[in-house]
Amino acid sequence: MAVVASLLSSLILFSVIISATYAILGSGDKIYMDKLCQSVIQLDGETKPGVSFSFTSSAKYKADTNCTLTFKTAQKNQNIIVTVEKLDISDFDDVTCGDYLKIYDGKFGGTVLNKNAAEQCGSSTRYYVSTSDAVVFHFVSNKARESRGFKASVALHFP
Repeated sequence: MAVVASLLSSLILFSVIISATYAILGSGDKIYMDKLCQSVIQLDGETKPGVSFSFTSSAKYKADTNCTLTFKTAQKNQNIIVTVEKLDISDFDDVTCGDYLKIYDGKFGGTVLNKNAAEQCGSSTRYYVSTSDAVVFHFVSNKARESRGFKASVALHFP
C-alpha cells in the first residue's frame, strides 16, 4: 500500500512539474535528442524543473546512430522521474533489440532503469524514478531498419 501511495504521489508531482515545464518552455519549443548528443541538461526547481523531448524531428531516426543525453539535478539530494510516453523502436525479435534505448541511473554504463528488451525497444511505455541525481539516455540504431523513435519526459523528484 505504501508503494502505491508513493507512486501516486510521484505521478501527481510529475504532472505538476510537467505543467510548469510547459509554462517555462512554451508550447512551441521542441527538444530533440539527436540534436543534443553528448550534451548534459541540468534540471533545477526554478528555471527548468523538467523537460519533454523526442529523439528526432524527422519522421524516422537514422541508421547507425549512437547518441547519449544526460540529465542532472542541481541538488545532489534530488532524483529524476522518467516517463517514456511513446516508444517506436525497431525490435529484432521478441527477445533481442536491433535498435534500443537504455536509460541509466547515474552514469553511463551504470544501473539500467529499463532492464529488459521489452522496455528498450518495441512500443512499451513506462515510468521510472532514479536513485541518483542523474539519468543518461543512450540510443543506438543499427543498419537494418528505422522507426519513429521515442518521446520522453524527465522531471525533478523530491523523495
